[in-house]
Amino acid sequence: MPSIIDDPSRSRVPNLNVNTNENPPDISPQTALVLVGAILFFFSIIRIIFSSSIGFGVDETYYLSVGRSLSLSYLDHPPLTFWITHIITLFQNIPSSLFARAFFILLSIPTLYLLYDLTAYLFSRRAGVYTIIIYSIAPVLSLANSSWILPDGPLTFFLLLTASCLARLCVEPQEPLQITHHRPLHIWALAGAAFGFAALTKYHAPLWLLGVFLYMLFEKNARYWLTKKYPWIALIIAFIISSPVLIWNAQNDWASFIFQASRSIPEDAAHSFDFIGLFVSFIGQALWLSPWIFILIIFSLIASFFSPSKSTTFCLFLGLPLVLFFSLITLINGTGLPHWQMPGYVFILPLSGHLLAKIKNQQKLLPWIIFAIIVFIISTFTASSHTQHGVLQKFIPRALQFKDPTFDATNWESLQEPLNTYLQADTGAVILATHWIHAAKIDFITGSSRPVIIPFSHPHHFPYRYSLNQMKHQTAILAVPRNTMGEFIHTIRRFYTKIDFLETISIKRGQQTIHQIELWHLER
Repeated sequence: MPSIIDDPSRSRVPNLNVNTNENPPDISPQTALVLVGAILFFFSIIRIIFSSSIGFGVDETYYLSVGRSLSLSYLDHPPLTFWITHIITLFQNIPSSLFARAFFILLSIPTLYLLYDLTAYLFSRRAGVYTIIIYSIAPVLSLANSSWILPDGPLTFFLLLTASCLARLCVEPQEPLQITHHRPLHIWALAGAAFGFAALTKYHAPLWLLGVFLYMLFEKNARYWLTKKYPWIALIIAFIISSPVLIWNAQNDWASFIFQASRSIPEDAAHSFDFIGLFVSFIGQALWLSPWIFILIIFSLIASFFSPSKSTTFCLFLGLPLVLFFSLITLINGTGLPHWQMPGYVFILPLSGHLLAKIKNQQKLLPWIIFAIIVFIISTFTASSHTQHGVLQKFIPRALQFKDPTFDATNWESLQEPLNTYLQADTGAVILATHWIHAAKIDFITGSSRPVIIPFSHPHHFPYRYSLNQMKHQTAILAVPRNTMGEFIHTIRRFYTKIDFLETISIKRGQQTIHQIELWHLER
């Protein structure tokens, strides 16, 4: 399979400040492609099985629901993932889990090949193979980012494509003055377009670009390009492609930027540093990546600092800013989600693959790789079984008695029939929900047949989709968690005077009740 940018079969080992004669010989291009193909096929099958066996998570349901309405951009994130889900729901208004996730599973194939190709260019083909193995057994990267309906998959693909272009230009390229006039323009234009689409997926992209800029200032070969027109042309292309984000925000008082800033640094953030929050953040990152991969990453970072090269510096500048920024945020607000750092780790993984590729006795690595793959497979299918049937509840009930995160991947199908019955009886009713998570779950099962309105806090993008004005002169069906009506009754009475209880619906996983939702009929 030829590289998108260059020929991966070209042997290229940059100076690593070590005696390369002591390193194992690189594998042949043919062997590398066979191994890469086998890895992509094997783990794609696992993703297909896993994705078809569990319901949609909270964010997935939200993307499928909100994405039914096209917009230049959205409150939570830039629009690309919402646009993709819009196309998905055109084919199936209430899509099955495998059908909805199929695009993201397919996208993981060129994403992993780009990761292999980038690592092979920077270090060696052997390192490239190790890198995609590491990626494929890291749960958050292999499953969530490579099969779920999240912006992280498209973001990773476009950032890797951008990085592949930049590596050819900035990491020990040909003498810049000897490059033909058209070739750099072609590669810079592709880099600009790729980054433009990355900026359409998630707000991580501008911070990642800051790392690129710092690298170009740091490295002489890369600094050369800052005096030329090509990178600035690339920036113009990226700006044009990502302009819907700026246009929408300008039209909506920069709401998305304000929303994301409030998540990173809330108004009530503590003035003192929260070192416990920082520690918990790193623990979360280690668990999401798996502890042995996290430890491998730490060792590879240490090795890179002690044995620097242009290739290792390239990876550090592209990966560390994201990891450090979203980790250090927890020093301020004490909270943060472990997956925020993951796009940065993608660019640190080549360092780990390179570290493994330098081990003299390669045969000793095979048992450990097989063991890690087996652990990943067992963990994946255990998680799938628990998500479907709650099997771990029998073995570790105390650990799951307060909050079982797999509850979020349960579709609210048991609410569909009774809710539709009440909506058919009152054809003019809108649906009221008390939180964006509940609104997404309800909007998904109804196929957006009625407006779902949140007149309370935490509405996310729903007010931009359904205005509160749609409540005027209309009846409503309110869905509220059991025994919480008292928290919302004051707001409800501002709009409705007649409030009648309908019934309580139990949302179950197998025989286990995980939610109870009360339905109320509201009239003015």
